[in-house]
Amino acid sequence: MNNLQIAAIAPTRQAPASAGISFRLSDIHKIMKGRYGGPCRTAHAERYILAAIPEMIPRARSWRYAVSWARDWVPDLLEEKGEEFIHAAWARIAARKRRHLTTDQLSRLLKVTDDEPADLGLRCIPSASRNAKARATERKAKNASAEAARRLRKKPDLTPREQSLTATKPWEAAGVSRSTWYAKRRAGTLQDVANTQEVADLDGFVCIVSDTALGQERGHPIPLDPSRCISGEVKPPGRVTANTPASAERVAPDVAANENVPAAVAA
Repeated sequence: MNNLQIAAIAPTRQAPASAGISFRLSDIHKIMKGRYGGPCRTAHAERYILAAIPEMIPRARSWRYAVSWARDWVPDLLEEKGEEFIHAAWARIAARKRRHLTTDQLSRLLKVTDDEPADLGLRCIPSASRNAKARATERKAKNASAEAARRLRKKPDLTPREQSLTATKPWEAAGVSRSTWYAKRRAGTLQDVANTQEVADLDGFVCIVSDTALGQERGHPIPLDPSRCISGEVKPPGRVTANTPASAERVAPDVAANENVPAAVAA
């Protein structure tokens, strides 16, 4: 069916000035044109009149407008069931506390497929498979993408979110807290902070070597443990005192070697 044939069978009756056309009603028209090329003459015509009446009630003067709409869009249904069916449906829907159908109810009533919203240019009726939660998730992702594109156009040299300091966390690599890293950054000593781990490793190694040299001078060398010099695990030993068992073993021979100290003290 070409465009001329569609235009020939398309409804020509204009809605009254007080009725207006809502976006939902316009989408219903698009669905019917996309599926049937114009009016619906199948057994599914009833679902379209039930979907359209809630959109007419706030805008039309009376139920006669629904009869006029049915004459244009579902003529076979009107001929089969008469105006009494339209009047009864109008009265039943108008008496409800909530007249309008929700978006999910409307899409399920019309059985909108996944391709129809894009193919037919629907503005208010989504596919029946996309519920409110799915639409909210898609809308949030779409808004975030649009906001990122807007920020990029406004500031082309803007750092991407995945490359930001919050995402990369350079203070963890430097081995300091976040507040210390920012403070050193403001002070201009960030390079010193970046080398903090290297300095700590070097200090630990110096401490171990110093203690080893001290033991060799006293004739009791301390074996050097290479595992204590691994980056991030340096644990330089504290100064040995006479209160620890290890210090007693290291200090006792020195005391015994002093001839001026009684043997009981040396023991």
